[in-house]
Amino acid sequence: MPAKYSWIEDAINCVHPSAGDETCFAMLRSYMDESGIHDSAPFCIVAGYVGSVAHWKKFEPAWEKVLDKAGIPEFHAKRFFAKDDKTGLRVGDYKGWDDSKAGSFLNSLLETIACYKLRALASSISVPLFLSYSEVERRFLTGGQYSNGRWIRSGAPTKSYYLPFQHCVIEATAHCPVSDKVHYFFDLNKQLSPWAGEIYRDLLSAENLRVRKQLGQISFPAGLDAVGLQAADLICYIVNQVLKTDTLAQGGPESLLLNRLMSRGGRLYGFTREVIAHVLKACPGVE
Repeated sequence: MPAKYSWIEDAINCVHPSAGDETCFAMLRSYMDESGIHDSAPFCIVAGYVGSVAHWKKFEPAWEKVLDKAGIPEFHAKRFFAKDDKTGLRVGDYKGWDDSKAGSFLNSLLETIACYKLRALASSISVPLFLSYSEVERRFLTGGQYSNGRWIRSGAPTKSYYLPFQHCVIEATAHCPVSDKVHYFFDLNKQLSPWAGEIYRDLLSAENLRVRKQLGQISFPAGLDAVGLQAADLICYIVNQVLKTDTLAQGGPESLLLNRLMSRGGRLYGFTREVIAHVLKACPGVE
């Protein structure tokens, strides 16, 4: 029987051939209602996990074993938690599953994440808060560049995604040795990834960014290949539910799940008006 394809090994050999077992890979996914670009979307979230190649190598087959046993080709949290509006029963790949089977499957996924030293990263922003700022401010917050009285790069003033994206890139370095680089894998989103790549290149060349030398390469694989992104999808979904239901401090089922997803450490970071005001001090025309 041929050996099962390993995305992690492929990433090491083809994208980062010099990566050793202690090199850090960050698997990050976005969760945005309606892609986080419409006025009705309450939150934009970027979240996932960062860990060494050694732990990702062990995580990959363990996660796939849970899926194979359940007959699930690829995990998507939104599909797993979805239920028929009329019957209240599960749908799609999970049609016919009762609460006991679904709970056991979810518990196996949570235990798999907890088995390995994968630190959680989660950054969020309220979309209405983001849209409350002026277009000039939103251009600046999303990578716009102003020089000699004009915008030489417009930024992405309608897309809140790029604030938590930048924060997760920088925060991931705190979980890895200072002497090493972090290589990033974000979920493939044809709408958002091109500008994300531009912003990342800006971070690489920002001389005033203290962690600049820790930033490695960035890639945008599909979740089916990079199973670490499926774990990122789960924590993204749960963070979104916690924020929407405001149950973080109330001990509800969503917050209990989040605690388990962050059992190896990490924190949920939210952009507040005070934090954004501090960032905007460098924005042209803002006092």
